[in-house]
Amino acid sequence: MNRYNKVEFDFELWSWHGIEKDIMNKWCKRFGEEIVSSTLNGLREWLKNKPDFEETIEKGYADNWVYFIWDCFERNENYKKEREYEKNNTTSRIN
Repeated sequence: MNRYNKVEFDFELWSWHGIEKDIMNKWCKRFGEEIVSSTLNGLREWLKNKPDFEETIEKGYADNWVYFIWDCFERNENYKKEREYEKNNTTSRIN
């Protein structure tokens, strides 16, 4: 990943900027395309209701959206694993 890529969210256009192929490839390789796509789309929708969130990124993530996005990927990955675990354990109890 090129450390000089600056990822930003445009609160007027409701879109991500600066997510280049190198970043997307690394994210997809680590988390899978499904998690990356659903997380980025979900975050965009979530941010529409949080117009003041840019200030939180500045303070909580040192104005680095990549840190915030990565944190969301990890949370979604963990959630998905927990759901699969619960599903497998529920299925085995039923049988």
